[in-house]
Amino acid sequence: MGKPDKKLCKWHKEDINNNLAQLIKMVRKPKYLCSKCGRVCRDKNSLCKPVKFKSVQ
Repeated sequence: MGKPDKKLCKWHKEDINNNLAQLIKMVRKPKYLCSKCGRVCRDKNSLCKPVKFKSVQ
């Protein structure tokens, strides 16, 4: 399961559908935002151009 060598930013609809459980874990309580595409993730290594941010609660 999963695509460890592929950045979340590069995932296509098929990747998302085939790895939905992994995606949910990756985006739960995000710490980083990709400054290129706007996707968020817990792990900065999963994004192309990560920028750390604080969650708004």
